[in-house]
Amino acid sequence: MHAAPTSRMTEGISRSPLAEKDIVDLAEYYRVEAGLTVALRFVANAEAAMQALAAFPQIGATLGLASDHERDIRRWQIEAFPRLIVLYRPTEAGIHVIRVLDTARDIEDLFQLQS
Repeated sequence: MHAAPTSRMTEGISRSPLAEKDIVDLAEYYRVEAGLTVALRFVANAEAAMQALAAFPQIGATLGLASDHERDIRRWQIEAFPRLIVLYRPTEAGIHVIRVLDTARDIEDLFQLQS
């Protein structure tokens, strides 16, 4: 089984293009605002979170969105970055990361705009 051409697949983890962009944008934000060390720590911690989720996809809490299509979306916090969460779906091979977002964002509204 192959991942969709618009997704990146690594060891049971596929990432949407938006998730890839979120990670790049957040790393750049941390590089500018807090320095390279913090940016690299963010990337390492985000990758570690995704690896843990791929190994145990059900550990994240469901997001609680109303739509049937979005009901299975789960969330998981990135260690040392308490405002950041990984939004993902469990898959047969591991997880599909949908977004990596700051909890201050209106997540439900973002999903309505994407529909």
